[in-house]
Amino acid sequence: MQEAGIQMAGIQTAGVQTARKSEFGNASLIFTATLIWGTAFVAQSLGANHLAAFSFTAVRNLIGFLFLIPVTLLFRARGISARPERENRPDNVFIPGRRGKRALVTKRELISGSILGVIVFVASNVQQLGIAGTTTAKAGFFTAMYVIFVPVLGIFLGKRVRKMIWGCVLLSVLGLYLLSIKGGHLSLNVSDGLELVSGLCFAVHIMYVGHRSSYCDGAVFAMIQFAVSSALSFVFALVLEHPRIEDIGLAIFPLLYAGVLSSGVAFTLQIIGQRGMNPTLASILMCFESVISAVAGWFFLHQALSAIEIFGCAVLFTAILLATLFGE
Repeated sequence: MQEAGIQMAGIQTAGVQTARKSEFGNASLIFTATLIWGTAFVAQSLGANHLAAFSFTAVRNLIGFLFLIPVTLLFRARGISARPERENRPDNVFIPGRRGKRALVTKRELISGSILGVIVFVASNVQQLGIAGTTTAKAGFFTAMYVIFVPVLGIFLGKRVRKMIWGCVLLSVLGLYLLSIKGGHLSLNVSDGLELVSGLCFAVHIMYVGHRSSYCDGAVFAMIQFAVSSALSFVFALVLEHPRIEDIGLAIFPLLYAGVLSSGVAFTLQIIGQRGMNPTLASILMCFESVISAVAGWFFLHQALSAIEIFGCAVLFTAILLATLFGE
């Protein structure tokens, strides 16, 4: 019995170690995705020097869409990010699978993904319009306000907002004030306002995904949203901006970084990393996107922050972190 007990204890210890390694591996994937998203603000800022907002978003989302096609097929082959079986009924199939396999795209995914694409179109272009006139630190932190906007917007869906969230709202207002002081005066420009609106739009995006994701394949969902957002952005770009091929060539590296790494690779890492991972830990790791955007702006673009602005970033990060921990 003693030997059996020792053997069982050894098996349990090995199981715990395996679980810890798995958790660490998943956390590493999530943090890598967060690192990519944070530094993507630099790519967007550099891209804004050559391409106007709609043109940049159009090409970026097209690249993300093309990248996700093989990713979606790979996920489908390995059973990752699969939709519930009930969604594969014949009357819900839009693009059938080969030889009686699960549908490639369902009608509900097409409709919901298209609506999501419109939301992404607005959020991404508002963010890109704003980033041309502000720092990556402000863009990152103002966009990250979606963490606070989500529970507050829940009021309109009949959800109660915890007192802690209202405290986070007050903290975030203080942080925004400190980030916007120039020479002792409040200096919140139009670009800063656009980044805040972008954060609000991404909050709507997150709420819609949460409402619809239970019956959709995550990879298919993302692929459709990028396709719709890219198509709409191309229309606006052709009408309002008249982009040139040579401008796209000048912005090719920021576009590839934002399209392949931010839209494609980071999204893929998030899907894989969040499987079987504590959602709270994943959310906390993703909160560091705003901090990384500030550091990346300082390192790559030499966008220095004053002591008051750094304190404002710290206050905002605290509000975002608390909202992540106590938002539900």
